[in-house]
Amino acid sequence: MAPEDQGSAPQLKAMAFGMTWAVFVASAMMMSSFQVHGYSEDSGISSSSPKSRSIEGNGGRLGSSRVLTLTSASYDAHLSLTKDDPSKSTSIQRRSLDEIRFNKCPPADPSFHTESKDYVPGVHKGIYPLLPVDYPLPAAKAAVLKTQTLGDSVIVPGDHQLFGALPDEWLSRVKPPTYPQADPNAPFWRELRSVIRSQKKRRSSDPPSDLSRWPDTWSSFDLEDIAAAVDAEYPASLQQSLIMQTFADGGFQMDKSIVEFRSVRDFIGNQVRIAALNTWAFDVVAPISFMLKWHTGVPRPEEMAWLIGSGQYGIDDGVPQDIVDDLVAMNLTKAEDFTAYKQGSPTHPSWPAMHSSGSSCSFWLPAVAKMTPEQYCEALRVDFAVAFARTVAGVHYPMDNYAGLNLGSKIMIEKLPGHLAEYYGYNETAVRSRLEALEFDWETFDPRTCTIGGVPVGDRLLQ
Repeated sequence: MAPEDQGSAPQLKAMAFGMTWAVFVASAMMMSSFQVHGYSEDSGISSSSPKSRSIEGNGGRLGSSRVLTLTSASYDAHLSLTKDDPSKSTSIQRRSLDEIRFNKCPPADPSFHTESKDYVPGVHKGIYPLLPVDYPLPAAKAAVLKTQTLGDSVIVPGDHQLFGALPDEWLSRVKPPTYPQADPNAPFWRELRSVIRSQKKRRSSDPPSDLSRWPDTWSSFDLEDIAAAVDAEYPASLQQSLIMQTFADGGFQMDKSIVEFRSVRDFIGNQVRIAALNTWAFDVVAPISFMLKWHTGVPRPEEMAWLIGSGQYGIDDGVPQDIVDDLVAMNLTKAEDFTAYKQGSPTHPSWPAMHSSGSSCSFWLPAVAKMTPEQYCEALRVDFAVAFARTVAGVHYPMDNYAGLNLGSKIMIEKLPGHLAEYYGYNETAVRSRLEALEFDWETFDPRTCTIGGVPVGDRLLQ
């Protein structure tokens, strides 16, 4: 400060006090609301969203005001609810429904607490919140996801296991996903409604037959068993169980007309080959499936269930009344409670479902083996069950499952003929023709009647 601007000693003291107070106030404001991409750390909710309003978290019910605070288990604006201190109620701003995307990316540091300077509601500040503009992932955010969060298998174009595959070439082959919208008639709500229905039946111990016709090997399962069967099981193990049971019952007759003859009895070309193909088929679809997940960023059902069930979104935002009522009635204490699993859904986006895209046994097996209609029907039911058991568990929408099943078939058509020709000496053209003849839209499969588009599966098998 120039000498002529210094002023008197009392003036200097007053100015110093004022500066100190300003710093204190600014620090307090920063501690309570650290701005990140227009989102505040104390709420994780957008201050620049096209829709904003005061929230008291009353779940759509009058007279039950609840305060929103953070817990270490929170993510994607997943705020715990407490009535302990109504004086802490505050006006906060948030995203519109149209802006919600997958955000379940917990920190890699096991000692994490919400007070961490690096994270806001359980998600790293370098990426939080992931919005529509962030899918497909920008390189910088992909790097943070890969190295500083538990985001699972963050596969983006250029990954070695993709062998040059790009999202657009696969997105064009399956029905695209739908997203949350501020319209109660939007297609997304039918998807979420289906998951909610499955959760209500599972919680009520309703018979599994209310939802589907399950494989014979699952005949003793209740809905909790069905959800547990697809909880972090070894890849393709349920299909392998089907194969093992079929061999125990007499096995398959491999079609030797499309491969070099070796010997009348061929353990290497039968059991060993089928076991290897079962594992290979899962491995070859996984990178493409995960690339599409991180390209589209569809939020998990539990994310939507918590945001709605905790009162953060309701009918005024465009959520259908029945969905609000069902989710509020569940009295969720955290997002994971919506699912059958303690850990909730995996830490990668919802669409397409990997369990589904990996369920291609019923597609590739009849291309290399002679199956009876009964064997084919059971194989279809197993693949379908593995896919839709994840909806029973509350971690996938039906659209995820259908897209995954159809994606798995299309990847097999592209990859399997060359693989069989290179490794086992199959006629590549013959294998491709068989796969193309066997392909169908899984939305036309009825597990109760074992028909595809109304046609018995055995009739299709003979084509």
